[in-house]
Amino acid sequence: RFGSPGFQSNTGRLPDGQDLEWQMLEHDLSGSLSSLELSRYQALDRQAWLDGSRVLWVPTFYAIGIKKPENT
Repeated sequence: RFGSPGFQSNTGRLPDGQDLEWQMLEHDLSGSLSSLELSRYQALDRQAWLDGSRVLWVPTFYAIGIKKPENT
């Protein structure tokens, strides 16, 4: 599933680029987790995507501000 609260879509398939995402995760986490642990997490992630239980949360909150110049 993906989307914002109140709107989610269950695809039942792996998203495009999933292998590239895991290559980057393996690179980033190689010093922290064993290859066995990474493989286990990857298998869990794949299964969750396929059975529709994976929820991907991508926060997209933006703000803008304007600082008024100080009078000197």
